[in-house]
Amino acid sequence: HHNPSAFGIRAAMATDASEHQELWNRLLEFQFDKPGAAFTFEKRLAQENGWSENFAARAVVEYKRFAFLCMHEAPATPSFQVDQVWHLHLTFTHNYWDEFCCKVLPRPLHHNPTMGGPQEHDKFWKQYTRTLEAYRRHFGPPPSDLWPAPSVRFGHDTRFRWVSPDDYWLIPKPAGWDSLVKLAAGAFAHVESALNTGATLSGQSIATLGLFGFAPFACVVAAQAESGDGTEHYPHTAFLSSVPGPAFLCLYVVAMVISYFASKLFSRTCSVVMTRRSHGSDNSEDELQSFSAYELAYLQGGKEAVLDTCIFRLLSQGQLVAHGKQLVANKFSLQTVPHGASPLDTAVLLACQQPSRPFDIMKSNNVKTSINEIQAGLLERGALHSAAETRYVALAATVPPLLVLLCLGLPRVLASNYKHIGYLVLLMAVTLIMAACIYCNASSVTRRSAIQVEQAQSRDYRKGADLDADTMAFAVLGAGVFLGAGIAGQQFEPLLNAGRHQQVRADGSGGTDGGGCDGGGCGGGGCGGCGGCGG
Repeated sequence: HHNPSAFGIRAAMATDASEHQELWNRLLEFQFDKPGAAFTFEKRLAQENGWSENFAARAVVEYKRFAFLCMHEAPATPSFQVDQVWHLHLTFTHNYWDEFCCKVLPRPLHHNPTMGGPQEHDKFWKQYTRTLEAYRRHFGPPPSDLWPAPSVRFGHDTRFRWVSPDDYWLIPKPAGWDSLVKLAAGAFAHVESALNTGATLSGQSIATLGLFGFAPFACVVAAQAESGDGTEHYPHTAFLSSVPGPAFLCLYVVAMVISYFASKLFSRTCSVVMTRRSHGSDNSEDELQSFSAYELAYLQGGKEAVLDTCIFRLLSQGQLVAHGKQLVANKFSLQTVPHGASPLDTAVLLACQQPSRPFDIMKSNNVKTSINEIQAGLLERGALHSAAETRYVALAATVPPLLVLLCLGLPRVLASNYKHIGYLVLLMAVTLIMAACIYCNASSVTRRSAIQVEQAQSRDYRKGADLDADTMAFAVLGAGVFLGAGIAGQQFEPLLNAGRHQQVRADGSGGTDGGGCDGGGCGGGGCGGCGGCGG
């Protein structure tokens, strides 16, 4: 806070004229309000302009200094902020003309707006420059937030508009917004160039994207802080300060919902770009690839789905026998490998020499090896993203909710003078959990392959038609759907009790690991969430 009287003494010393000191003393003592006024001049000024009361009080002091300059350094031109004080004072006609101009100032002070045009612009530019010079002579360096440079005074400040907070939400544009837009354009151009040319995304690319994601948050927080010289930023900087607490919470919830669907769009777009980069095409109209039942099961539900499909096939053939929740290989199957059996079929039969549950079967090294071979084949054919590509897809999907968290929720919390902050903090925690779940459950299945799984699910499957058709139906529909009618009685009880692959996941977001929480340790297989790789 400034001490106006101290500047008045300095002004008198600088001019060495008693009449100057007397004028300044009268200006300091002048009151805009009658005693006992509840809605003071400064409060009205702050409300009409969206300023803090401290900023309005400082603007009033600068208005008195401007009036002083007008009497001794005429003609003078006010800053936009000082001009707002002058405009409001003019509406108090009795106070302005009868008290201020007649009793405080030595002569009337008239307000003469510009008539427009280049000549008027140049005239007031020069007058404003001379006013700043006179200010320095009398009062020292002018505060930059109340007396900005001429380029700001006749540029940014001329675009002021009055709006009603009942009709509009006032969202301050972050400082340096134009630079931020250029930074964003450069970041996307850099990454797009790397993707289209097949180059590896370097640490520099990731850092550029990270800077772009953090920049809006940094700008908003910086806009709320005070500048180094102790002056406030103009205008009133509390983020979305015009929005009441309950309305802000509703706005935040809407932003969360929008960010969820935006994350789906980001993930899908990034998946298409990755496919184009790795395989030269992402057109879903290309000739469809031919997937086996086990491959479709992997695309649909990951490693566990492959094992469940294999168990279903072997149960249907009679190669496996169910004993409650456990499975055991038919003794004849152990002696002679069935004709046309895949390496996975053989590995499962060997793992079931003793009664075993599906969970125990997955621990077999031979079973793991056979499923990993299926995964490797899908990677080679371009049906799956690599672990690194899946991480990029996961990161792209988490951008929208994190931007909501950093650019909408956190600045409001940092203001810390609003009600309902506890509810907002809770919503922010939910947003963070949502972002973590989106990251951990990012799919390694390419968009083109996901479309083929959807097409496979839309076919009309008839249970019991033949073994291959039933196996294909089980692979894409899962135990909960395909076995829901209760065919074959207790034969498939181990599968129904396994608790896996129970629902259709046609959006390509099945339980495939490879990019989320485990950092790609599975290389693209089937993780059910944040708990790492399942086997």
